[in-house]
Amino acid sequence: MCKRVFLTAILLCAAVLLLFMPPAAYAQAPILTITSPAGPDTYASGDPMTVGWTSDQALSTGEFGVWVRSSSDTWYIGQVVPATGGTSFSTPITLSLPTGSGYQVIVAYRPTSGSGTWGSFVSTWWSFTVTATMPAITFGQTLAGSITTPAEMDTYTFAANAGDRVLVRMSFSSGDFWMGVRIYGPDGTELAEQYSPVTAEIADCQLPTTGTYSIVAYDGFEGTGTGEYYLYLQRL
Repeated sequence: MCKRVFLTAILLCAAVLLLFMPPAAYAQAPILTITSPAGPDTYASGDPMTVGWTSDQALSTGEFGVWVRSSSDTWYIGQVVPATGGTSFSTPITLSLPTGSGYQVIVAYRPTSGSGTWGSFVSTWWSFTVTATMPAITFGQTLAGSITTPAEMDTYTFAANAGDRVLVRMSFSSGDFWMGVRIYGPDGTELAEQYSPVTAEIADCQLPTTGTYSIVAYDGFEGTGTGEYYLYLQRL
């Protein structure tokens, strides 16, 4: 009898503590996942980027912080996004950054808007490079390019309309590397990829929206080779 009364008293005390305990003291911190962009790996300074992320919990209070961090751990941009409900969030940012490589996107959350410590930090697993400009390529044009350092990725842009079908061909000129080529949409979504020792050709890629697309040329074997190539673009 005494044991039963004692256990009942303990359970009642625990229930009272949980009832009056502030939610933040026992609520689990949300787990964040960055969903976009997933590429391309090179942007020009001043380019737009839409950062998207999800939470494993629906969040209608508090706010998110979005930053870009350099390889030397310098933090740039810094943007606050309110948690307005749901589990998916996004914000546009402008990459007004010094040229360089190794940039990463970082998103964090705090439950109180305007104050408190940031938590639930998450960063992209991929990094990106910011260049002064990205060369443009037009339909029917062949450009000569070169991979001069291991892991280099060369980005070219072209304008197209929704429904356009394009062919992209990367051909070997000299050096010791494989041809590798990708097409990315205006929102950074990868649309097509091909790689080959001599000629990598995306024979027919239909473009979903009107806007500026990116072609990325790279070493398609292990990313360690260098050499020269030709890049050709045509509307079908």
